[in-house]
Amino acid sequence: MAEIVRGVVPEGYLGKKAYSDRLALVSKNDAAFPSSMKKKDLASYSWLLRDSNSGTRLSFDNVLSIEGLRVSPTLESTSNASLLAFAEKGLGIAVIPVSLAKPSLSSKRIKEITIEGLAFPRSVYLVYGKAAHLSEQHQKFLAYLLNNSLWKTIEESAVKVFP
Repeated sequence: MAEIVRGVVPEGYLGKKAYSDRLALVSKNDAAFPSSMKKKDLASYSWLLRDSNSGTRLSFDNVLSIEGLRVSPTLESTSNASLLAFAEKGLGIAVIPVSLAKPSLSSKRIKEITIEGLAFPRSVYLVYGKAAHLSEQHQKFLAYLLNNSLWKTIEESAVKVFP
């Protein structure tokens, strides 16, 4: 059985990269939030983050950890849509996939914030247990998933589901 995971391939699994994108740091489009910040200023802001077990959160925390940085969330949620809504209301800086932020960025309800010297790429993988035997049919199905435009469709529908 294969699963879809975001962020990192869990220990004990093999993975095939399905697609890559990046995380966006977004806030209400007003002067209370800068368009760019320095690493040393991260603790000065309220952070709206996914729950600690999500791939989005793992990707974000991993980038910060490499730099010896850490932020404490003001709010944690299992919902990207909730984080986006809170950011639009000015409650803090949300960390969400850029594909989900695009409609609100385009309408200028939010703005994207950069952190000097940091980028937040992430990958989505199809994973399966190392011990799993993949039949020829399983292998063909995985190849089909990876070689079709399924991933673009998933991202487009996610944007439509969470406007």
